[in-house]
Amino acid sequence: EVICIARNITTNKNDELELKKTKEVLEQTSQEARMGGWEYDLVKQRIFSSKITKEIFEVAPDHESSFEQVVNYFVEGEPRNILLKSLGLCMNEGIAYDLELPIITAKGNKLWVRAKGASEFSNGVCTRIFGFVQDIDIQVKAKIALKQSEEKFRYISENISDVVIVFDNKKVSYISPTHQQQFGYSAEEAIAIADNNIYDFFHPDDHEYLDKIYIEAIKNKTPKITY
Repeated sequence: EVICIARNITTNKNDELELKKTKEVLEQTSQEARMGGWEYDLVKQRIFSSKITKEIFEVAPDHESSFEQVVNYFVEGEPRNILLKSLGLCMNEGIAYDLELPIITAKGNKLWVRAKGASEFSNGVCTRIFGFVQDIDIQVKAKIALKQSEEKFRYISENISDVVIVFDNKKVSYISPTHQQQFGYSAEEAIAIADNNIYDFFHPDDHEYLDKIYIEAIKNKTPKITY
């Protein structure tokens, strides 16, 4: 004699499949965003780091770092001091932090990361801090390069006799200080006059012609036009 018991587990199975799918999506998103999670258990004095976090710090998949080791990955001096101060406030006062700081990986490579953390308390005592770290090296270096380029452009434009005007879609964003020497009124006054349309510098009868040569210059990528 055989006794069978049947139970409908469709709902549970669907939940398991949905959970697996969600986990896969999250892992894929983390991989593409170069963002990994971490947790520091203050009771057990242990750190958990996700796969992506270990990849960012360039340590082996089975490597377990101490709290001190992780802190020391951050560049010595101001960056590390900022992190330590933020960690102290996080663990003592529950103040979350969100920082952009440079690190030196286990393999000696320097890169910028976004470090974000929060804390959890039990009976008034911090028991763990957790958060994520994200590789933002490309974005930060692009911003630094852009800033350096802008500073170089500003230096050149402010040290030549010609007037430099920067505009986009006819809206003026910058006029070099030499404008006052050439035309008798300041760059600030000039921007106020032609803030929304660079053509306001010119006689209304010439606007149609200016529009024509401007469109042709953009279309043909002409580096220089004469008016």
